[in-house]
Amino acid sequence: MLGSGGRYEDGLMVDGSPCASSARSTARRTGAWPTLTIPSTGTPTASATLTDPAWKERYRVRDGVEGTLSQGARAFGMRRSRYIGLAKTGLQEACAAAGMDALRAVRWLEGLPLAGTRVTRFASLAQAA
Repeated sequence: MLGSGGRYEDGLMVDGSPCASSARSTARRTGAWPTLTIPSTGTPTASATLTDPAWKERYRVRDGVEGTLSQGARAFGMRRSRYIGLAKTGLQEACAAAGMDALRAVRWLEGLPLAGTRVTRFASLAQAA
């Protein structure tokens, strides 16, 4: 807390006592985070799960989020901030998000298809063989 005279690192005072406000700021109030486990391939149950339409519908949401994060990291340099400070970093993220939206809108208006799934260099060697 500001003004208490103590220093905090990772939610604890430097002397090891817990931060008075960490319970308010870090605890999730509605239970565990929702997760989507991807079964390992090669087993019969995994093959059945991966072809299930209900699982595919749930995975579409995750796939869209991962695609957006990947585009931000690869095309808009969102892995690192160019600035020091929360305000300027937030402004950089907002500008990158607006740029992604504008790029997607232009590509949609031009009728360009979405990019396909990338193939790693190692996988491309396996496909060539």
